[in-house]
Amino acid sequence: LRLQAGRMKSGDVAQSPNPAEDTGRQKKTSKKRVMVNVQHCKYAVVKKCMKQIGCTNVDDEVEDWHVLWSDSSLPIERYISLQPWQRVNHLPGMAEVTRKDNLSRNMQRMSKLFPEEFNFFPKSFILPTDWPLLRSFYQGALETAKQARAAKTPAGESSSSATPVPRPTLIVKPYSSSQGRGICLVQSLDALGPHDDVVVQEYIANPFLIEGFKFDLRIYVLITCTDPLRVLVYKDGLARFAT
Repeated sequence: LRLQAGRMKSGDVAQSPNPAEDTGRQKKTSKKRVMVNVQHCKYAVVKKCMKQIGCTNVDDEVEDWHVLWSDSSLPIERYISLQPWQRVNHLPGMAEVTRKDNLSRNMQRMSKLFPEEFNFFPKSFILPTDWPLLRSFYQGALETAKQARAAKTPAGESSSSATPVPRPTLIVKPYSSSQGRGICLVQSLDALGPHDDVVVQEYIANPFLIEGFKFDLRIYVLITCTDPLRVLVYKDGLARFAT
């Protein structure tokens, strides 16, 4: 977009000695400005960035827009009606990886097919379907912790008087929330219900910290095509610290 908009700026057009030619050329250039449909975008920063790179923000009333920027996935009918020159910021089927329940389900399938390559994925449960499996896993983790404590208890000392059994920590994530909304840590199934629409995962007991803070590292990529796969990696990353 930046490259295309930069080419279309009137200031980049060579000056003509004929003012009439300049006027006509400027009008022609203004018609070629990239039009971005931002009606379905609520983030002001996106609209501001579009203006900064020379684009024109429009709404659904303008049918010949070049780019549609939407906060959510689009219905398949929208893709079918696209003109050859139009682009959208979502790929069909993105919900299979952007929704946490679909992502978890697909990752579990991949781990069965390629166990060595997908062994980084934590134990996950999609509620309410996996509620019985989650209860069984939790009880098994408690029993394992009890046995480990009993093995470390000195002879002659009752294990019941020793340090309390550490409960497994679970991280709970709503299906389709973003930016950390609704995510919480629990150590008891009493905080959950069998009908909750959430993904529950085994949490790392001793996570790697920086000066006591949990953090994550993000690398941003742009997928411009899936067949053939074309991925552009942004040079700058992002580190987030939980304070």
